[in-house]
Amino acid sequence: MVFDRGLQARSVFEGFNNQNFIFVTRLNNYTRFQIVEEFQIVQKETERLSIERDLKVILFDKRNKKTTSFLRLIIAREKESNEIFYFLSNSNNLTSKEIVDIYKQRWEIEVFFKFIKQN
Repeated sequence: MVFDRGLQARSVFEGFNNQNFIFVTRLNNYTRFQIVEEFQIVQKETERLSIERDLKVILFDKRNKKTTSFLRLIIAREKESNEIFYFLSNSNNLTSKEIVDIYKQRWEIEVFFKFIKQN
């Protein structure tokens, strides 16, 4: 399952984990998290992004409640603009590059729909 930043509720992420749904999404860059473990990055580059970190994290909600399920945060930087992107997944089988690429495919669909609506 792939979805955009419109869905940020930590309880939803926990629910997906409890139901064994694998997901990929983007997080807001100001999201508070605690690093549990850092994974080695095998492929550090995509066409547009440099993958800087691959982390197992605990997220905090607005009330400082911590998540309890496995969550993985990929931090990447766009090569041209230097903009930082946070990608979140609960997959421990995908590589960090695969997670970023999955989200990229979702974004390309959004761009296509925007084009269709405008034309």
